[in-house]
Amino acid sequence: MTSQVIDLLTQNLIQLTAINKQYGIELHSIISNLSQQKKRTEVLEVKFDALSGASDYCTVRGYCKLNGIRISEGDARSLGIKAGKICRQKSFNLGKVQDERHGQVNSYPIEVLDEVVELYKKKTQ
Repeated sequence: MTSQVIDLLTQNLIQLTAINKQYGIELHSIISNLSQQKKRTEVLEVKFDALSGASDYCTVRGYCKLNGIRISEGDARSLGIKAGKICRQKSFNLGKVQDERHGQVNSYPIEVLDEVVELYKKKTQ
């Protein structure tokens, strides 16, 4: 009788372990899918904002023009490189904007542009 109970408990434990493992795999898959979906949503939000004009993103030259800052093409490119580096460090998405001179240029979060342009202004004063 005792050995039958032990066998039954062992079988139940094996079944529960298999069920828990399956749920763990499914949960991991769900979490992975949600993470991928979040990234896609963020990219779509950036694109939508850029198209609708209601954006917290701007190009380097656009930001400088809006703020009355004269900047050369070379300096704009340099600031764009710095802004891109900061965006990658902070895991911010970069936007893309059509440009008649360059075809397509990056747009960056305003807060990043605030940072790099402030450093640029201090350096050029």
